[in-house]
Amino acid sequence: TYKMWFEAINSTAGASDGPGKIGYAESTDGVSWTILDAAGNSGAAAGPVFGAGSGFDGYSINAPFVLIDTSVAPGLIGRFKLWYEAGDKPGDVQNSIGYATSADGLTWNRSTLPVFAPSSDNKVPLPFDSGDLEHPTAILDYDFPPGVEGHFLLWYTGDAEASATPNRIGLAKGHLP
Repeated sequence: TYKMWFEAINSTAGASDGPGKIGYAESTDGVSWTILDAAGNSGAAAGPVFGAGSGFDGYSINAPFVLIDTSVAPGLIGRFKLWYEAGDKPGDVQNSIGYATSADGLTWNRSTLPVFAPSSDNKVPLPFDSGDLEHPTAILDYDFPPGVEGHFLLWYTGDAEASATPNRIGLAKGHLP
């Protein structure tokens, strides 16, 4: 079974680019997909599997990246790992990168703090990623055990405050709890 997590945006929510949520779909051939949710609904009746939280990700969830951690046994929390772009309010925001885990890829346990936030605006010149962090993509490096710096590598796009620089690609390394 192919699994896909995707960004869904409600553009009728008062802006051309409304708040995002994460949906889920499955396919047996990679061509025809069925949208599902954690409650078992499918198709147009299916709701999102992951939406806004209450803090740094209180408005919009976008650009999901999910991987399956094969070092975690099936059915255990942490088997599925999700990194996502998070905004806390509409308009010009400083997006952060959030993180959540799941046993089944449908119901998620989110971190209350971002795993990666924009750099400081108090530096001159502005760091390339002082404004927004977007489009996370991660890998787990099994040469580093969990809890050791370097266990995951995270690529992201970033831009400076007020879009002073174009988007650039950054790389961060870290460890998961």
